[in-house]
Amino acid sequence: MLTLPSRSFLGLAKAACCLTAVAVAITLSVKVLAAGSEHGSKPAARTSHECPAGLRCALDDSGRAVAFELPAGATSRGRVLVDLGGPGVDSLEALSFLPKPLRDYDLVFFPELLVDCVDKSRPPSWCGKGSRAVGRAASFHAAREAFGRVDFVLGFSFGAVRLWDAMSAVPEMAALPTLFISPAPPPGTSLTAVGGMRWQLVREALENLAGGDTHSLKELVSGRRGLPKIRTELGLISLVGRLDENREFLRGLVDSDAPVTPKQRLAIGQGDYALRMVGGKPRIRAERANFFSQICAAYPSDHESAQGSSWARLLLMKCGTQEARPSQLDRVRGSCLVVMVNDRDTIVPPVQQRAWAQISPVRFVHYAEPGHTPPQDATLRKQVAGMFATRCG
Repeated sequence: MLTLPSRSFLGLAKAACCLTAVAVAITLSVKVLAAGSEHGSKPAARTSHECPAGLRCALDDSGRAVAFELPAGATSRGRVLVDLGGPGVDSLEALSFLPKPLRDYDLVFFPELLVDCVDKSRPPSWCGKGSRAVGRAASFHAAREAFGRVDFVLGFSFGAVRLWDAMSAVPEMAALPTLFISPAPPPGTSLTAVGGMRWQLVREALENLAGGDTHSLKELVSGRRGLPKIRTELGLISLVGRLDENREFLRGLVDSDAPVTPKQRLAIGQGDYALRMVGGKPRIRAERANFFSQICAAYPSDHESAQGSSWARLLLMKCGTQEARPSQLDRVRGSCLVVMVNDRDTIVPPVQQRAWAQISPVRFVHYAEPGHTPPQDATLRKQVAGMFATRCG
């Protein structure tokens, strides 16, 4: 069965942005815990019409939710600030894909960043360069006041980039033990590298499926088999993001020099659409505007795109000449940052996961799961438990 992609980091499958699609989805109808627990007494979180059932919310003075907490189902083992990735994916939707080991903890998370698509002065091609729904610093302080002490920080995929940005502005947050799982490339990586290395990973996966024969793949991406080059490349990037589910379909594409079939054309077109999320030229859908807003803020534009991949050129076209925000986090973190590198990742090349060592002292832990997914439950449970013994400074 063909698995078509949805929204997430670098435009790949929903499972990529929200940890894992194979994890059993939770419901948000759990009982809200009363104020006060093993974390000590704390101000009770308030509720409003914006606070979904089963969650506790930290509200600003206007009653807007600026942070959420999903309480542990039974006895909590601690409190973890999490960002499960995206961008452009609603935070509540991401909770439906929690791995089992995280359900033993009270989980604090922030609302998804928003883009202003109403301001007429914004570039019409993608609704503008974005504005935060609420500052991450304000969210963190509100969460601590409402929920209590945070024990450590956990980010998956692009969630690592957003948490790192927040740490730059919040020294108390930067001082916490931090675990990044299969993180997106670190801030400051060029858009050409982000897009180009992603396409290189896709090519390698497809060449492996073809047994090393590259002729059919070259014919396919050149446009000589009936589809435009850019649509083909973007569609393949999406489909390879779910390589295990789409293996036989993709093998059929690269094992033949024949023109693409109607079914193949439809699948590639839907994969291409998943990356661009076009909602009527020249504008794009709001969630895709959120995606490009955050990607462009994290990764600087460059001018090396003439011969780059279609994905790199699309990123550069959307981001223009915007410069990434430099990280202000320059304290020595020592063993506080742990990065779990997925050596079989099909979305973020392992070399880019290891590149976090270029901007911070880091301890690496390796695992190997096909796709863009966290490690097996036992491995993740052990690593998460170990974070509570980590001492920073």
